[in-house]
Amino acid sequence: MITISRRMVYAIAAGIVLAIILAISISGCSYPVRNFDLQVLNSNAGYRWQNLGADDMPDTLVIVSASGGGTRAATLELGTLRALDHTVLPSGKRLSEEVDMISSVSGGSTMGNTAGHSPASDLDRRADPVSAKAAMSAA
Repeated sequence: MITISRRMVYAIAAGIVLAIILAISISGCSYPVRNFDLQVLNSNAGYRWQNLGADDMPDTLVIVSASGGGTRAATLELGTLRALDHTVLPSGKRLSEEVDMISSVSGGSTMGNTAGHSPASDLDRRADPVSAKAAMSAA
């Protein structure tokens, strides 16, 4: 009669569990290729500016997200918001007028706050340090 200790049973069970985990992780590497090279590029189809209608994108949610990082993050977001303000849609509206939400943290919040409390066309004046200092001293 063969006697197996409890310790031996735990070791065998641990080995089986380890083998199953290893098999699952290795099978994850054998994923079939699903992305194929594009054979024909149709510039008249897909998400392109020229394909936008003049309906002001009513079903499109535009979100601007800005990270933290002090003045560098604020400067990056200022540049992004200015670029949105200078992008004109087929309807004649600026892309900055279509922004539905701004999500920001830390340094990015300074420009997010400025953009959220002023019209898009007023962003350059509000973000200019000289104008801001003059407005603060006049108050």
